[in-house]
Amino acid sequence: MMKKKSQRHLNFYSNVYLSGDKIHYIGYENGERVQYKESFSPVLYARCNEKTEYKTLEGHYVKELPFSGVNDARQFIDEYKYVDNFKIYGNDRFLYQYISSKFPEEQMPYDSSQLRIYTVDIETTSENGFPKYCRDLRGNFVSICKRFYY
Repeated sequence: MMKKKSQRHLNFYSNVYLSGDKIHYIGYENGERVQYKESFSPVLYARCNEKTEYKTLEGHYVKELPFSGVNDARQFIDEYKYVDNFKIYGNDRFLYQYISSKFPEEQMPYDSSQLRIYTVDIETTSENGFPKYCRDLRGNFVSICKRFYY
């Protein structure tokens, strides 16, 4: 049976990961698969005395602390983590910051007909315990199964 091509042209990601200071993005834009690396400028927050548009859950005003890149933000967190009475607010999981800035919708639409999803199941003997890495396999392979979900 031939699968119907989707007529929708949604923008969505299938994989996003952070490597060093770069975001690696794999997804679909206007119905076409794309893959690229890009820089991301995260934002954290710190308490301040002036009124701003941002408040903590406790009601304290905070100001934005924009960074030129993920490494700069990480370095800032490391430098200030032991400073008394200086709390850093915001999401330090920078990958999630990136995703929510790129897809601000509450629920991201996607087109499952454009995805290729599969599982790989490797069965092996384990008399000597389970191996830590594939290269450490000393037992016999019982089976390798691959299943595609289209």
